[in-house]
Amino acid sequence: MNEKITNIAAEALKITAEEASSNSKPISEINGVYFWSSGRGGKSVIINSHGEKLVATSSVNFDKHLKAFIDGKRN
Repeated sequence: MNEKITNIAAEALKITAEEASSNSKPISEINGVYFWSSGRGGKSVIINSHGEKLVATSSVNFDKHLKAFIDGKRN
């Protein structure tokens, strides 16, 4: 996994890079990675290979999060 992307995720989620690396899964359709923070009320972030990201709260499920990212939403 790309260290730069892992560090972006860790900063966005306010977790360690090690935790971000452990709590991640690749998303092949966007050439990106989904990261999440464990624990109640945790956030998640999708980051593509260009470093573009979209952070979501725990109330947004993975499918809605991915659709928003594919539709061009970023933060």
